[in-house]
Amino acid sequence: MADLSGAAEFELAIVRIRASPALAAITAERLRAHKKWTGQTTISAEVMAGDDPYWLSVLGEEVGEAAAELEGPPNSYWEGFREQMTNLGRSFKALNDGVLPVPQGPIGSGANRGGIIGISNPAALHAELIQVAAMAAAWADAIERDARG
Repeated sequence: MADLSGAAEFELAIVRIRASPALAAITAERLRAHKKWTGQTTISAEVMAGDDPYWLSVLGEEVGEAAAELEGPPNSYWEGFREQMTNLGRSFKALNDGVLPVPQGPIGSGANRGGIIGISNPAALHAELIQVAAMAAAWADAIERDARG
């Protein structure tokens, strides 16, 4: 990539953000998951309540699966951290798959809605989740950009 001034690099980043392939992929994945899970033993994320504890386990599982795709130098801090995140993701997957016991009914079924978890500041949680999605999309775009060379 050419050496750009700060202003030019900033403007190029705006163009990349607006043309983000990850945002289209996110929409496609939500549609795929909605079709997959509608009518199954669990429910589609598109109809879950915002205070359903299943959200945290789903996000945790996905983060763990992403960590499993990384490699760090053997015996390094990053390799240890990656392993911890991968194991955490496996624990969330076991919870999601019903391998681990879930208090007060099947998770994601609606039985836990309205009281198992509380959201102390909905606006702050919303902002944090948007930041998670934004950084995940930026990372996905960077991987695609690097692959193209």
